[in-house]
Amino acid sequence: MTEAELLELMAIYSSNGITAFTVYISFTFAYLTTAYFAGRQLSTAQSIVVSVLYVFSALSALMSNIAQISGMQSIRVELEHSEVYQRMFLFDGKLWLLYMPFLLVGGILGALYFMYDIRKRADV
Repeated sequence: MTEAELLELMAIYSSNGITAFTVYISFTFAYLTTAYFAGRQLSTAQSIVVSVLYVFSALSALMSNIAQISGMQSIRVELEHSEVYQRMFLFDGKLWLLYMPFLLVGGILGALYFMYDIRKRADV
């Protein structure tokens, strides 16, 4: 592949990663909205089902994001000596492989705590 094709493939992987992150944000927003408006009225079983569905959905978006970043990282090897690529430090997959899982898992844990907190207040 030519350098231009590899750079375009990097952009496609990046775009797919952003799409996966957007799906994650949608799942999280829906879960937080449900927790805020209906969390107190949900039975324990209902809240567990909603939380499990959320976690699996959010984790699927996280895994898709990691797959896209890994794809970017594999192309990085081919572009190691590219002058254009050297100036594009934000395409470095190592940075994203640390940042995105930390951000998304932190968001999942925060959302689960939010549901717990809403439900705990209902008991008081």
